[in-house]
Amino acid sequence: MLVPLRQGEIYEIWVKNTTTKPVMMRLLVDGLNTLPEPVRPKAMGVEAKDRPTTYLPAQRSTLLRPRPGYWDAGEENAVRGFFSETGEKGEFRAFKVVDAPHAVAAMQGFPDQIGCDHGRLSCGVTYEEEGRLSRLTSEDGQGTGFGPGYKVPVNQYEDYVIGDLLAVIHIRYGEGH
Repeated sequence: MLVPLRQGEIYEIWVKNTTTKPVMMRLLVDGLNTLPEPVRPKAMGVEAKDRPTTYLPAQRSTLLRPRPGYWDAGEENAVRGFFSETGEKGEFRAFKVVDAPHAVAAMQGFPDQIGCDHGRLSCGVTYEEEGRLSRLTSEDGQGTGFGPGYKVPVNQYEDYVIGDLLAVIHIRYGEGH
């Protein structure tokens, strides 16, 4: 898919589960998970299992490991940005098209998966169970930065098991003609 987007535009990614059963989806934008990822604090360079897990937004991930979202059969909804909180206190920063050096991934030191002019903007994957995919790559140009922040309740799930890989979708963008 090619979507015309210009510098400074705010965008969202609409997702519809067209199957008759629930699916899990991992959505990466510029290689960063759109849901907050669990991060355990480290003590002396070793993961501290006795300390509470914190969740950080827009964390680098692969399609094999990010925290997935849950879509009921027939559910249609928009992913509007990088979430920092889920549940009743849901909070996100909108997706905004910026120059690659100002993209969230570049500011975190991960420029290799940033979207570009006619490059990958995001990658959504739906699963029944975890599959195996090769690493994604991209070029410089444009990427996704933080737009305005919003608060919205986001359903959380627990104890779901990821099944077989169902689909991989790449969305590309560039200055539209």
